[in-house]
Amino acid sequence: MMSKYQKEKNVAISAVRKAATICRATQFELDLKSIEKKDKSPVTIADFSAQAIICKVLSKQFPKDPVIGEEDPLIFKHNKNKKLLSIITDYIDRIFPGVSEYEVLALIDKGGHKTYADRFWTIDPVDGTKGFLRNDQYAISLSLIIEGEVVVGALCCPNLSVAPYEDEPIGVVFFAEKGEGAFQKPLEGSEASVPIYVSTQSKK
Repeated sequence: MMSKYQKEKNVAISAVRKAATICRATQFELDLKSIEKKDKSPVTIADFSAQAIICKVLSKQFPKDPVIGEEDPLIFKHNKNKKLLSIITDYIDRIFPGVSEYEVLALIDKGGHKTYADRFWTIDPVDGTKGFLRNDQYAISLSLIIEGEVVVGALCCPNLSVAPYEDEPIGVVFFAEKGEGAFQKPLEGSEASVPIYVSTQSKK
């Protein structure tokens, strides 16, 4: 018997896995990874790519669900950033062949929902920008909020190796559904999910 949010959980896992594929590629293939926002904070090509990919997956499965992300496509109105849009589109094309720059902008923009809804998704496409820029640790975060409560969450750590998967390729996805427990599985492959728990060890 499927759990209440089984479909949403499966879609969330699939979305962050797809986004991780492109984040990994940009992290290790590109010399120029970031551009500067108006507030002077860095934003990476991976941020825009991951947001677009996740919004693409969500749009197909849950077209009526609004999405609150972090990135704004208006940054590409500046001529100096238009080449980066072409690079982002080329990366997304690896996951969704035939995607256009216009569609990429629309997908990034889909993550720009501003008003409250009883049901919505929220994305942090690259949580840990400094780690990402150092070719170190970062996470891709996605959650479903219903009536102000998190009911599904997926957290992908592409560069993390944890038990019992140390002998597997690095990368892990943590995920949870309200009332159904929390689990982890490798980023790649089809290994069974393993339950995770809060540590019982207390700091002394």
